[in-house]
Amino acid sequence: MINFYKLTDFVKQILIENVNNKDVSVDFTLGRGNDTVFLSENFNFVYSFDIQKECIDDFERRKIENVKLILDTHSNVDKYLNCFDCGMYNLGYLPRGDKTITTLKESTIISLIKATNMLNVGGFISIVLYVGHEQGKDESLEVLNFCSKLDNRKFNVAYLNFINKNSPPSLVLINKVR
Repeated sequence: MINFYKLTDFVKQILIENVNNKDVSVDFTLGRGNDTVFLSENFNFVYSFDIQKECIDDFERRKIENVKLILDTHSNVDKYLNCFDCGMYNLGYLPRGDKTITTLKESTIISLIKATNMLNVGGFISIVLYVGHEQGKDESLEVLNFCSKLDNRKFNVAYLNFINKNSPPSLVLINKVR
């Protein structure tokens, strides 16, 4: 049974059940490391990006061997790998961190352009969007605009939004079919 009380748990269930090749994955936004831990338990290898050294340092203490931590923006993903099977974005700011440091629509779109080209056929990208702050609202609109223009012969794109909540997070799922 899928419980989508917590959107990030819902995403993980979808990815476990639908990503066929579990070789290489990417956490485009390390943050506190929850998605990276999930990916490391379900995929052979994880590349995990963050621009905040504190996030990298905190996660390094876990000593998980199949994770490569990268102190760089996710828009440079193509400098570190050629292709992947599953990617996760959890946009916004670091929970319990400095709320002035957020993901930015410009670097996120560059990253998504590269990621959709690098994604293996049959693979998925999940994007959790947060609209509870101004930067998040702008970024969400840009991401939705970008995703709505993906070639429907190559990609299936789904959007989930809670309609009975005030400023809830939403989810975009991209599946590369060709």
